[in-house]
Amino acid sequence: MKKTKVILIRHTNTGFHGIYFLGKADVPITGDGVKHAKRIGQLLRKTEIDRIYSSCLRRSIMTAEEIARPHGLKVEHIPEFNEIDFGVMDGLTGDEVKKRYPGLIEERNKDKEHFKPPEGEGYTEARKRVIPTFINLFDSNPGKTIVVVMHGVMMKLIFREITGKNIDEIGEYVGFGCRMTYEESRGKIRFVSIENDRESEGGK
Repeated sequence: MKKTKVILIRHTNTGFHGIYFLGKADVPITGDGVKHAKRIGQLLRKTEIDRIYSSCLRRSIMTAEEIARPHGLKVEHIPEFNEIDFGVMDGLTGDEVKKRYPGLIEERNKDKEHFKPPEGEGYTEARKRVIPTFINLFDSNPGKTIVVVMHGVMMKLIFREITGKNIDEIGEYVGFGCRMTYEESRGKIRFVSIENDRESEGGK
């Protein structure tokens, strides 16, 4: 039987390079981001893709629509793939957080795994929504190739879940347009590869 394959793609450039905590803030991709998304669509043109999903945030939807166009596919939206909610920190730079909420970044850096920002969610909450949804892609699409456009933290949480590696081991490599491929064979999901483009610079 044909292996089920899921390709996770981080959205392309939003222009908010200086904003570290970009979660629920619903921003679009830039003109360069659109061009990058088009290039990814062309790179995947010869890949037989059955379905394309994205989170419900504009930066993912815009990226997914460009990738979907050469394949004639409609993008389906899944809210569980939305980026982590940084709460009061969302949309702010590190310096802005330090000024508005003294000690909050220091608290986060001490224990990122269990840190939960005020009015937001931590890794534990984010993992509870994204991991079952990711696994369900394999269960509901046997033998198919699926593309999902999503976000950096979500991709890191999935990578850790599947590989058992520390989230910081992959963090610096998840740039704009980064593509991670996973396959399922005999009931086991495995990490296959990661690809970054030159245009991914500035992502974090």
